[in-house]
Amino acid sequence: MLKDKNSKLLKIKVNQIFPESRKLALKLQCRICKYIAVDPYCSSKCGHLFCKECLNQLEHPIFKCPKDKEIINRDETKKYFIDYYNESLYILCKFRSTGCNWVGNISEYGNHFIKGHLNKESKV
Repeated sequence: MLKDKNSKLLKIKVNQIFPESRKLALKLQCRICKYIAVDPYCSSKCGHLFCKECLNQLEHPIFKCPKDKEIINRDETKKYFIDYYNESLYILCKFRSTGCNWVGNISEYGNHFIKGHLNKESKV
């Protein structure tokens, strides 16, 4: 996974997910950044997901879940395993408005982004 400025570019919004898969996508959404959770951790209290990066950026280890206001201790969250390869989350490229017509599984998006967009930006 890319770090710093490019990690935000790789994050996937729920509205990039095909309509048929949005119900599942909403369950996989980080409750802090609102993108599909990257390296997700789950609260044992409310069951909501959070990106590891989002949890690490919190100022305090104890916080309220933005969705249901449940008090959560960051240190009590557990790694949540998602098999993106078997999930039927098909997405549209976030650069569709600039002419990219790529459509694919969520597990393939990182490779598409690096080959199709990041390499082009670095040549400019």
